[in-house]
Amino acid sequence: MKPMNLNLTTRRAVGACPKCKARVEFDESPLMRGIVPLCDRCDAQQADSWARQERDRAWRKYFFNRLPQGYHGAKRAEVTLLFQKIFEWSPEDSHGGIGLIGKSGIGKSHALASLLRKLEQPFLWWSGTE
Repeated sequence: MKPMNLNLTTRRAVGACPKCKARVEFDESPLMRGIVPLCDRCDAQQADSWARQERDRAWRKYFFNRLPQGYHGAKRAEVTLLFQKIFEWSPEDSHGGIGLIGKSGIGKSHALASLLRKLEQPFLWWSGTE
């Protein structure tokens, strides 16, 4: 059987970026004829967007795996007035962690879970009842 001769020589081509319609010069392959790549600016924006999505996905996985399930939906808007000052805390201003002390059921864990969601930084969840 005679080997198939595939001519895969590329040629210089010009087209419009599929996203912003800017002029794009590129090497066109016979296998990809008619397909115009993104311009450099749109390609960089897409790469940044994908990287941001991956960071967000990794953070959500970390957050939900470390936080007790009952606090997965914790929202700042639902934190009682008693604990609103917690959102002024930042790890840079502190030489250690943060903790709240008080009676059971007054919103300490909810407030901390809301703060952790906002900070998006690694944490160790420790509770006297867990």
